[in-house]
Amino acid sequence: ASGHHIESRVREQDHGHTGDGFWFQGAGITVVDNVAADAEGHAFIYYTRGLTLGGHTATYLANNLTDPSIANGAEEILVDHVPVREFARNIGYASGSGLSVWYNLRNANHLGKSIFKDSTFWNNNTGVEIPYSQGTVLRDLDITQNFANLTGFGVRSNAVTKNATYENLYVSGYHVGIDVAWRGVSIVNGGTFATRRGIWVRPAAEAGRTVLVTGTITMLPMPAELMNGWKQLDIEVRYDTQTLNGSIQHLFHDSTVVLNYGPYHFRQLYSYIQTADAVPFPVSGHGIPAQYVGLTTQQISDRYGKSLYGRIAPSDVVQDDRLGGLLGTFR
Repeated sequence: ASGHHIESRVREQDHGHTGDGFWFQGAGITVVDNVAADAEGHAFIYYTRGLTLGGHTATYLANNLTDPSIANGAEEILVDHVPVREFARNIGYASGSGLSVWYNLRNANHLGKSIFKDSTFWNNNTGVEIPYSQGTVLRDLDITQNFANLTGFGVRSNAVTKNATYENLYVSGYHVGIDVAWRGVSIVNGGTFATRRGIWVRPAAEAGRTVLVTGTITMLPMPAELMNGWKQLDIEVRYDTQTLNGSIQHLFHDSTVVLNYGPYHFRQLYSYIQTADAVPFPVSGHGIPAQYVGLTTQQISDRYGKSLYGRIAPSDVVQDDRLGGLLGTFR
């Protein structure tokens, strides 16, 4: 392995230098019944950006697509607009990441999905990561790590991940089970978690982000000595004042979290700082406009027409021991 960042040699078109079990430069292939282990980088990685040679970026023939109609009549489509043909019954373990999917379907002009299913990833620093990808479906995956660690993410996104579906995942041994996509519409449909946090919802990276949690959500009790003072939660709406591209304006993007599982029938989960009397910026910090410091959420809304996560929480919100946030009516 080079020891360098995965994209450090993009200009030279030199890929796959991070120490990987399987590196796929395109998605139009079938990957079934494989095992990859002890990779410093990734057990399996899809890095679906077409190679550029002589000023021409590689494309993919529409006739080779499983569903050629997604090309909308064109003879070729961009490599990163090709859905994964098949990924099933694979095992990746003892690696930096069990499965990593970069740029797949990013900005694709069709509704195709890339499905990763029926696979096992164990004792990886990160179970699955889907940065810069869109329309990803993770289905019936077993993502586990030694309980002695209880760090990191079972499934991780980044600020560009969009429109992801997480179906019946089993995640154990990580601090966070699923770090849901920061953009678009994402669905968590069922799942079993032996983690400190089952589902993490970070601030949205663009307006209109929606997260629906439905199906059967099971949290397996964790031994107290492993919790290290943390309280186990099904789902947590995260809040921090870290900047995105040097700004905190993303904290005002409309973001909706809907719970429709167990005792919750289409209820909405709000962050604690969405209440009218919360003070989201008690002290100054990098990227925080000085005029916001010390104001309540209501005052920021009244003076500047902005609300944290797009709206002020209704006055009837309540706390719930299973949730990292406030439960209220769906608006």
